[in-house]
Amino acid sequence: RLVIATGAATNSFGIPGVEEHSLGFRTLADVEKLQQLVEQLRQHRRPLQRIAVVGAGASGVELACKLADSLEGAALVELIERGSNLLPAAKSFNREQAKLALQRKDIRLRCHTEVVAVGSDHLELLGPQGPERLATNGVIWTAGLRFEAPPIEPNPAAKVNGRLACQPDLQVLDHPPLFAIGDIAQLDGIDPVPTTAQVAFQQADCL
Repeated sequence: RLVIATGAATNSFGIPGVEEHSLGFRTLADVEKLQQLVEQLRQHRRPLQRIAVVGAGASGVELACKLADSLEGAALVELIERGSNLLPAAKSFNREQAKLALQRKDIRLRCHTEVVAVGSDHLELLGPQGPERLATNGVIWTAGLRFEAPPIEPNPAAKVNGRLACQPDLQVLDHPPLFAIGDIAQLDGIDPVPTTAQVAFQQADCL
């Protein structure tokens, strides 16, 4: 048996400045950089300090809430989403609960807002009111993932948007010796599950 757990990488979508000026949220090194940024903002408080989290999926919403708690008012937290709503793949109840959590923590949610470019101290945005330059002390990119699954032959249909299509028992479709867990796994016929560590741990127990 072979278990494929190759995860995913940050997808910049070719937007200028993402790779140079934003932080990821995928590795332990990313977390350490985030902790340093939070500590810096708390130690050197200035008016209108701001952190922007790009992408209002499961990771972005959770991260925005954690940052707001850790910053303790030292900086504003803004959550930027290109689509019409946060948690687009979630049930309506979960979306409403997430919105309430953001409101309680005074996190501003900007939907229908596209990131045009990321600078060292700002974001170039295109929102409902037109272009905007938003000053930031840090940008965390959770807007998308790039999947790099190993090649599987002879059935290319086992891939769905770069992920591996799996049966409910996590066996890759039409490949009995292969199983997949984590970000790279897409359960066949089921809406995409959040690409979070919690899901990967649950899949590992199941497998």
